[in-house]
Amino acid sequence: MNAHYCLFGLKVRSEIALNFEACAPFNHVDVDVEIRIGEVPQVLEGATRYNVLNSATPDQALLHMPGVARFLVERGACITVAPEPGIDSSSLAEFTAISPMAAILHQRGHICLHASAVARDDQCLLFMAPSGTGKSSLAAALQQRGWWLVTDDIAVIHPAPEGGWMVSAGPARLKLWPSTLTMLNIDPENLERVRNKLEKRVLRTLAPTQPVPLLKAISLLDADNLLEEIHAARRTGKDAIEALMANTYRWRMQATVGGKHGNFLRMTALAGQVPFFRLTRPAKGQTLQSLADTVEAIAASL
Repeated sequence: MNAHYCLFGLKVRSEIALNFEACAPFNHVDVDVEIRIGEVPQVLEGATRYNVLNSATPDQALLHMPGVARFLVERGACITVAPEPGIDSSSLAEFTAISPMAAILHQRGHICLHASAVARDDQCLLFMAPSGTGKSSLAAALQQRGWWLVTDDIAVIHPAPEGGWMVSAGPARLKLWPSTLTMLNIDPENLERVRNKLEKRVLRTLAPTQPVPLLKAISLLDADNLLEEIHAARRTGKDAIEALMANTYRWRMQATVGGKHGNFLRMTALAGQVPFFRLTRPAKGQTLQSLADTVEAIAASL
């Protein structure tokens, strides 16, 4: 039985029940991406290997996650999954929606950032950083202040028809560690795990009920052992472009599928039109609410 999802502006039909809120079924001719169970080759002919386990051509990617599955991603439209013996359904669903979905987005030529985004009124704010730097925690703190979640971890950005840039809505959920949830006065014991044997929990949010407003600012989150308070600085030009390129989601994969030059051109246009800030916080200390204060101050200044 197929399940249907609206993810990153794409209509996805899947034979695997993903860990997201399903949407109403849509006609098969409207499907953008098909996820199915099937045979996956051991080797992808003519491909470039971009790490020990994975390889890609401009329109195909072969991904191997030991103990989970092998994935063949083709033409930005199809993910074939060959599960490995003993993998549980929750873990299979979680991993299917990460790197294989990133390959779909890269094959389609989208800007795909390792970032989270929130929105309120006529503003959408995006903050990017490597894993473990606090993107999801900041999004959760801002959500408690009246912002709504647009996307977490993977952010897809595209030009808006009327000008400017927009962020496509991702899954309506945050993945947070119990310590962060406790800091936010949320009991982690009432929440499901992201997957088996992982303490991180799923905080489900309300799906957007209105169109996502235009992207008004991008911030890079960073930490510094020498700082005692948060420092916010506007960056332009080369600094902004380099930060955007460095935070491309699965950037090695993106370069392998032949999209690095096109991605650079899109990032250059984005950096020239959307204000970019570097937010550096002290490496130690509980600064989540102070960081949320800084983000809201940036929003108020735009």
